[in-house]
Amino acid sequence: MVLAADLSVATAEIGRRLKAGGTLFACGNGGSMADALHLVGEMVGRFAYDRPAMRAVTLACNPSSVTAIANDFSYRDALLREADALVGSGDALVAISTSGNAANVCDAAALARGRGAFVLGLSGRGGGRLASVCDIPLVVPSDATPRIQEVHITLIHALCELLEEEMHPRETG
Repeated sequence: MVLAADLSVATAEIGRRLKAGGTLFACGNGGSMADALHLVGEMVGRFAYDRPAMRAVTLACNPSSVTAIANDFSYRDALLREADALVGSGDALVAISTSGNAANVCDAAALARGRGAFVLGLSGRGGGRLASVCDIPLVVPSDATPRIQEVHITLIHALCELLEEEMHPRETG
């Protein structure tokens, strides 16, 4: 139950930062980028019930920025440049990499953490470099990318549910 305990601690820290006016950022590549977009969509929209929108942004979701940065610098810099421009000490970042070794994800996580942002990492395969640059790494104990991705989306849904309840408890009555 390490994943559940660590997720609970991460949720409390992300919630604390959102309540103080911070932003939840998310990033990844490929399927992990799709998961980052999914997380942000649930936060800005709704997950289980209607409530106010929560401040959340996916890094590198603007094709113009990504291609300009990749052209002028390198693809590895696409997440880093946006993190450099946007992430501050009162924010949180969910960094997603099935291998834990996506250089651009690790670089963005390291920058964010270095600035005092809270960094939650979702990875597999032992955690990779991402585990060492996060405040809390949630490492799926598998080497199979599809299984890692399946657990990541479950963790993301759990995070959404917990944050929704933390930030905007459902009214009863």
